[in-house]
Amino acid sequence: WHEQALTIAQEVGDQAAEAFSLINLSAPAMEFGDYDLAFTRLEAGLAAARAVGETEAASLALHNLGCLAWLRGEFHTSQQRAEEALALAQAEGWDWLVPSILINYGLATADLGDFERATSLLREGLALGHARGNLWDVATALEGLARVRAGIGRARQAVTLFGTAAALRDETGIPQSHTDRAYYEPFLSALREDLGTDTFMAAWSEGRSISWQAAMAEMLAPPEPDQLANQMVRGQAATHGLTRREREILSLLAAGESNRAIGEHLFISQTTVATHVANILSKLGGDSRSKATAY
Repeated sequence: WHEQALTIAQEVGDQAAEAFSLINLSAPAMEFGDYDLAFTRLEAGLAAARAVGETEAASLALHNLGCLAWLRGEFHTSQQRAEEALALAQAEGWDWLVPSILINYGLATADLGDFERATSLLREGLALGHARGNLWDVATALEGLARVRAGIGRARQAVTLFGTAAALRDETGIPQSHTDRAYYEPFLSALREDLGTDTFMAAWSEGRSISWQAAMAEMLAPPEPDQLANQMVRGQAATHGLTRREREILSLLAAGESNRAIGEHLFISQTTVATHVANILSKLGGDSRSKATAY
């Protein structure tokens, strides 16, 4: 349908509609793992939007470019795109897009190891998403905050939050996308490994029994200064806590293997490999494969 919309927009010379169609077409390209095609469509959509002053489409294109950079493990680029998208959306009043930008910005920031800043961004995205009545934003923000809790060593709370978010997704009928599942899979596997299956399942069940409203209230409550400091110290101490799978991938990465080759060797998808690599970089506090190789 988006391809047909693009054809019609081009035939009638409607560049605003062309911009939205190109941007919409980038989403399935990302989900299918064709990042080059997604990038080409987003750059073309952004150019079309800017040519006619269509700021909503431009904000959306910048946001999606940030998401794409995040999926590629280019976290600094993802942050830069998020900042551009956020500034434009806030200036032009595209409030519906702001929570999503903040949440993805928070995830990229967490993947760079700045858990305090990531928490701030995710909490803001959670509050704004809830204020607009968007439960998809609430679910994704809770998952992001669970990822941060995993990063700072609060394993049981992380699993509980993931359980609450999963229950909310079931309630609203909005499942995770393929790329989201691939991103969170390594965190959930590591948490299960750290806690043990019984404790993991108990925490997951507990989370599913907690209302998303209660979980949101807890996440938005300001932490005590000493508590926050202790969380950050634990997070720094656990930075290099690579799982067995991450150590396997790091060894292959250090040997110069591509994501495709690593996936073939370990019988997992390229998307899953990219997610593992992102998690490794986050734990090592680096932002490039070369730094991980050096480690």
